[in-house]
Amino acid sequence: MKAVLIVPALNEAAVVGELVRRVPHDAVAEVIVVDNASTDATAEIAREAGARVVSEPRRGYGAACFAGVTALPPDADVAVFIDALAPRTPRRDARARFGSRTQLPAPE
Repeated sequence: MKAVLIVPALNEAAVVGELVRRVPHDAVAEVIVVDNASTDATAEIAREAGARVVSEPRRGYGAACFAGVTALPPDADVAVFIDALAPRTPRRDARARFGSRTQLPAPE
């Protein structure tokens, strides 16, 4: 199963890099960060952390989510949305959603 994580982001430079780096790649094949007209370095930091960045100039959560869905690869089986600020432990969330039995280190 190919799961893709979509992260709508507006001015999340302070947290997006860590979030992308902490995604469990055994459960998530790709991370798409949708830059929702940020005025900071959100897009650059997300790209440097390993995400594919999609630009959505129309502000709003719905517009960002739609841009993320539109950017899904054709072979994606599952799309998962996560807020850039909400979970500080995406490894735990992904393990719960996908039933991964991989032993993951506890968050710091």
